[in-house]
Amino acid sequence: MSSPIASAKRNLFKKIMIEAHHSLSHNHRVEVLSQKISSLIDRRFPDAERIQCLDTGCGDMKIAETIQKQCPKTIWSCIDIYDLPEHLKADACWSKYKKYDGKNVTFPDKSMDIVLLCDVLHHDQRNAFSIIQESARVGNVLIIKDH
Repeated sequence: MSSPIASAKRNLFKKIMIEAHHSLSHNHRVEVLSQKISSLIDRRFPDAERIQCLDTGCGDMKIAETIQKQCPKTIWSCIDIYDLPEHLKADACWSKYKKYDGKNVTFPDKSMDIVLLCDVLHHDQRNAFSIIQESARVGNVLIIKDH
């Protein structure tokens, strides 16, 4: 709902709802989830210097960015099913973003230490199992959080 790439055409009602969502819950949710995930990463990889991470269904990339601030040894790539709008292509923050087809992750086998699926699977329940299989192919550790 809050991703700047999810819907280029937003009416006034959607814009108001997104602003309300951000101010009432999104930022707090991102902070809490990021703290919990950062803690998991630190416990799983205590001696690692660099941890390659993939956020699948990244939305606004806030979770990946917040985790990276809390756990600087993480290096993030972020993928989602949406085209990146022209006005974001020059933004350095979005350089780690890549569009994918929602099924095939275009990273080599076991190229990521961690693959994060945070509130993604409920959006495509029909393909949830194949999304998990593809994530397991690419990553050594999966972190899945969903409704």
